[in-house]
Amino acid sequence: MKLEVCVDTILSARRAAEGGADRIELCSSLKHGGLTPSPGVVATINEIFKGKRGEKPTRCSIFVMVRPRPGDFTYSEEEVVSMCSDIDYAASLGADGVVFGALTRGGKVDEGVTARLVAKCKEHSLGMTFHRAIDLVHDWREALTLLSKLGVDRVLTAGQESSAFVGLRTVVEMVRFVRENDLGMTVMAGAGINAKNVLEFLQTAEEGCELGSLVDIHGSFKETVDSEANYSWRADPNRDFGSHWVSGSSQIKSAKQIMESFCKNIKTRDPIPRK
Repeated sequence: MKLEVCVDTILSARRAAEGGADRIELCSSLKHGGLTPSPGVVATINEIFKGKRGEKPTRCSIFVMVRPRPGDFTYSEEEVVSMCSDIDYAASLGADGVVFGALTRGGKVDEGVTARLVAKCKEHSLGMTFHRAIDLVHDWREALTLLSKLGVDRVLTAGQESSAFVGLRTVVEMVRFVRENDLGMTVMAGAGINAKNVLEFLQTAEEGCELGSLVDIHGSFKETVDSEANYSWRADPNRDFGSHWVSGSSQIKSAKQIMESFCKNIKTRDPIPRK
């Protein structure tokens, strides 16, 4: 079971690594659900994680969001070409994997587009996560089966609800479906999970199925940072260029410790029979 932290700044990436995250999902513009980050940010974080900027090297891996715009996940040919180029640049800058999602207008996984993105990832031996576009499909069983056939490693989901807690039953059903059909992929639960409730989530999910290595946890673990800059936007004083959200290393560390303890506990007790 791994902990992935969703970040959109260099500071958040540093804090994720300091807190013991296994992986970051690197985006820009989290307020839009996450968009493709700039090459400079990807390169800088890769240097930090490899210890080229004074820090100790970290084992935290970097998965880069490949999403060219806000809005839906149905893309034009030009957008798909740009996404393939973004995968090339992510690989060249040291990313370990990428995150993407593409749907048809009818609410199914776009097999043609997804196959192209998967093929591009395989050119560079990149890991692959299909993001929460999975929560918009009409038939998630069909979607998981197709994504497994195409070679996607994991899906990020809130069980087709606003948060992973609300969608917990579906998350558990997804884990069962993946296991029972030997799909060979990981279900990663995300949205609304934090250090205060991750144990409750895991315990409740474990009652529904044996989680094992089929579940990862995803969160942003946000906290507010106030700016020390002494200036403001005079034309619009209500516009805030000061405080902003970053990931909190203490929250991440706490969540990671809770997850590790939980995994140790379930390994030492009698296994739950698989259905």
